[in-house]
Amino acid sequence: MKQLIRNIKIALVVLLVLTIGLGTGLVYQQYQSQTELLAVAGENKASLRTRYAQAGSIVAKDGVVLAQSEDGQRQYAEDIYVQLGTSQLVGDYTHHMSNTIETQYQGEILGNKRGITEQLLLDLAGRGLQGDDVHLTIQGDLSSLAYQELEPYDAGALVLMNYKTGEILASVSTPATEMSNIIRYEDIPDTALFNRALNSAYQPASTFKVFTSAAWLTSPNFQPDFTLECSGEPLYPGGARDKGHGLMDLNEAFAASCNVYFGELANKMGEEHFSEFLNNLGLDKIDSLDRLDVRPARYDISAGKNDAGLLSWAGAGQPVGNLIAEETPLHLALVASAVAGHGDYPEPYVVEKIVNPLQRETRVHKADKASMKRMFAPELAIRLEQLMIHGVESSESVQYNAAIPGVKVAGKSGTLERENVESYQKTGLWMGFLAEPNYPFAVAVVVENVETSSETAVVAGRNMLQYAMDYGIQ
Repeated sequence: MKQLIRNIKIALVVLLVLTIGLGTGLVYQQYQSQTELLAVAGENKASLRTRYAQAGSIVAKDGVVLAQSEDGQRQYAEDIYVQLGTSQLVGDYTHHMSNTIETQYQGEILGNKRGITEQLLLDLAGRGLQGDDVHLTIQGDLSSLAYQELEPYDAGALVLMNYKTGEILASVSTPATEMSNIIRYEDIPDTALFNRALNSAYQPASTFKVFTSAAWLTSPNFQPDFTLECSGEPLYPGGARDKGHGLMDLNEAFAASCNVYFGELANKMGEEHFSEFLNNLGLDKIDSLDRLDVRPARYDISAGKNDAGLLSWAGAGQPVGNLIAEETPLHLALVASAVAGHGDYPEPYVVEKIVNPLQRETRVHKADKASMKRMFAPELAIRLEQLMIHGVESSESVQYNAAIPGVKVAGKSGTLERENVESYQKTGLWMGFLAEPNYPFAVAVVVENVETSSETAVVAGRNMLQYAMDYGIQ
């Protein structure tokens, strides 16, 4: 009987401990939720700063710590170029930027997205007040190099990804500023809190000729031997013009990026087929990267239906008048990935896994065939790849700085001219990939206020592909 009473007492003590632990966890979670809501509302920053004293870390795939809490303070990447190169993606604990990992994964980082059982286990282990770590696909070293590639320009963005897995290896937007400035909300350059890589709507310029080529190759009016003598003058009133290129076929027109030739392709296939092709790409459905918002791509060339000159500009990739063509750098990278993947591209992602304080992985991203999306038919993608490789290797190439000795580089550049009150502003664009199975890398680069893409965006993109090769990332 004494033994029974003793066992009952022990059981009651254990039950009491568990009850206290559970109650503590529930109160703790309620406090965290309240803190989170107040923080999102822009209130109670002091309380939020205190809570972040034991918040989880944000870690790059190469082990570089992008954000962590030490000695009661939230700290960001030690290397200033890594910090600048990841600032709009990682974000700040004060949430001056909302479309970031710090904000969108705040629940995990603070530890208040856990189930009761998990929280109880952590409480019993004395780790219940600690947040979870968020592990990204981003590479710290590549983010640093990407920022340095963009630093000379007024503004720009770069996305580097693995076109087999969908991992985003670098996503950089400039201008940027140090995290201490963001937290204090002082000395912040104009647009430095805006993520151009995910949210800026760029007109694609001549990179759009990949789509014009694809639509032409699938058109009922396709003529495999179509050639055109380009004098540089428009073929239609108010239509696309260029410098005189002479006799052009599809291969050489793509390499020379001949506006007149591609403007004629748009008219030969017709607005209806061209619009249908653009509407079936699916890029307008890509509006998120994990929990981060992405501005959807937009295409509307219906204004060229009864205007041959306007339609020719659509084919050349210069959306003038009421023509609409808008993409983010992420979308450009996905187009390159789809060509490299023989028509299919993986769903892009940036959060690889979430790990709790007991090192249990509570979420792991696994890329599989089910996540693959189709943009082009396989045979069409192979032909586009040939065009893009020729577009780099041709002696007439406008992408003369894209080549990397010993490997096949495929790409398409573009230079967008936009008139303002005082002058023409130019934006340089390039999307490309390595047509090498051991180096499945695709990149998109946009730089603003430059004279040409060949000396700017093309160089930055080529360098990033070379860096990815040199680091041996798979």
